[in-house]
Amino acid sequence: MPEMKRWYDWLKERGTEDTASVDDTNMVTLLKRFKYLRDDVREHLKKKLPAYAVPSVIVPLIRFPLNPNGKIDRPALPYPEPAQLAAAGARRPSQLGKALTPTEKAMAAIWADLLGDRGVTADSISGSDSFFDLGGHSIIAQQLFFKIRQEWKDIDVPMTTIFQYPTLRGFSASIDQAMDPIGLRLDTAEAIEDDPEDEAYSADARELATHLSDFKTREPLKPREEVHTFLTGATGFLGAYILRDLLSRPGKVTALVRAENIDAALGRVRQTCQAYGIWEDSWGSRLETLVGDLEKPDFGLSPDTWNKLADSVDVVIHNGALVHWVLPYSRLRGPNVSSTMTALALCAVGKPKQFGLVSSTSVLDADYFVKLSEKSLAEGGTGVPESDDLEAARKGLGTGYGQSKWAAEYLTREAGKKGLAGCVIRPGYVLGDPETGTTNTDDFLVRILKGCIQLQSRPDISNTINMVPVTHVARVVVASAFNPPTSPLGVAQITSHPRITFNDFLAALEHYGYTVPRVPYAAWKANMEAYVQDRSGTKEENALLPLYHFVTGDLPADTKAPELDDANAAAALKKDEAWTGQDWSKGGAVTQDTVGVYVSYLIELGFMPRPEKKGVSELVLGRLTDAMREGMKLVGGRRGV
Repeated sequence: MPEMKRWYDWLKERGTEDTASVDDTNMVTLLKRFKYLRDDVREHLKKKLPAYAVPSVIVPLIRFPLNPNGKIDRPALPYPEPAQLAAAGARRPSQLGKALTPTEKAMAAIWADLLGDRGVTADSISGSDSFFDLGGHSIIAQQLFFKIRQEWKDIDVPMTTIFQYPTLRGFSASIDQAMDPIGLRLDTAEAIEDDPEDEAYSADARELATHLSDFKTREPLKPREEVHTFLTGATGFLGAYILRDLLSRPGKVTALVRAENIDAALGRVRQTCQAYGIWEDSWGSRLETLVGDLEKPDFGLSPDTWNKLADSVDVVIHNGALVHWVLPYSRLRGPNVSSTMTALALCAVGKPKQFGLVSSTSVLDADYFVKLSEKSLAEGGTGVPESDDLEAARKGLGTGYGQSKWAAEYLTREAGKKGLAGCVIRPGYVLGDPETGTTNTDDFLVRILKGCIQLQSRPDISNTINMVPVTHVARVVVASAFNPPTSPLGVAQITSHPRITFNDFLAALEHYGYTVPRVPYAAWKANMEAYVQDRSGTKEENALLPLYHFVTGDLPADTKAPELDDANAAAALKKDEAWTGQDWSKGGAVTQDTVGVYVSYLIELGFMPRPEKKGVSELVLGRLTDAMREGMKLVGGRRGV
């Protein structure tokens, strides 16, 4: 709460007054009452702080809740619901009487249509109001872009725009710019006010790196010795398989899990592994779970727990991350970058440790690397080298996720220069278990299989796809963390040998009995647009709907990926043979037969229909065990399929 006398004077200077009752402490009332001040505070902070550090919501309180020790009771701090934020959408004094442009009026009507159930009306939206403060989120943002295409048929605005310019004025200005790219119109909105939040990722990483400590070096791990591994992200698809690989070796694993308590944390890990058909009851004695949060200091662990980990852990594998393809860097910084700093901090104290960071080939999503790959292949090389310093991607990465992984990689490699042993592991698409077919139905490549069945066609795309089975990716992660292939800390890229093409991958649907003729991409794109615009209610929602703007943009261009050298990954796998007795250094390919196993699993799961040609799917459905079918029930219950 502001100092009230100064508050009243501040309002008077701006030609308005405070009419709210001083006794009304309702959340909506307080948000509405001090909305003007909130906006001005945020404008002031934009000049003092990097964009990612400017708070999106400022909550006024009469007083802070205190615990029995007299300290702020953080769990008791109130946080407004989206409906409360929407209901508090009063205009700030600086916006009163300021007419909206035609584009802003049209956009306000669209926002009100989408957010009407949150109490938003077109008249209540001001130019400074944020789509997300009014209750919008990524799913509603998808619907927003459908309506934009209907309203302005000749423009193409990327999905990330709403996250970069979330205010009505900023977002509307980006629409005006798309309609008038060379600035000939006189009736457009003012220049975009909102500073793009996605441009400072490399500068942010360099600043964070100045806070890294020196690291103690340790003797290399000896094959078959008992190793204590700290693992994040164990409840994800890849994380579950990393956990299985770790527990196939001597030692123990401590997994960080978001949950209400330790029993619930262990239950989450067990249920995830059971859903994928890989849980073993014998793990119980060697698996410990801790309740924590990637975004909190020290992962939200108590000092005592943190110190015990620091003194006992041998290897830290940081696999936990928020994977999201439209959120900006500012929204992904906490779970993906700050968490990496915390994981590195754990390696810097207590017992010397080795480190594995699970990154992504999204850090290579720049034309430079495609050209570098082509040049390498022309000269007899094998693609983008693992030694590349990624400086060519310090600007221009198109997704906040890729930017966050760039920053995390930079920090990890800088830690390597300060003595940390380990490896950055860089996978591409992580596909299902090649033996059981168990896969993640949220994956783009799985969704495009179903999407093509729904559209009764498949696009003609000759690009290769860097898809590798989850079992192989997990093995590379563990092998590289246990047996770092380079010193100082380097990168292990994961790629399949040979790579399958999009055409061969999607042709597997025809092979297994579906009617999906190959058509030019433009025709397939038109099929997708017509399917989505069909409002008859007779069609199932298309599996590619969450990725609509990706698949209907320029899929052939956007899926052109560089070939990758993977000598470090192969070296780590070769060293790992002493641990496992298995040489995985030449594996990792996805074939048409492998796709058939995935299709069988997805049919049995209920995610995809059986093919029209009877009997074809039974060729591989017989490989499914009772345990796998029980796991499918858990997956189906969790995913609603």
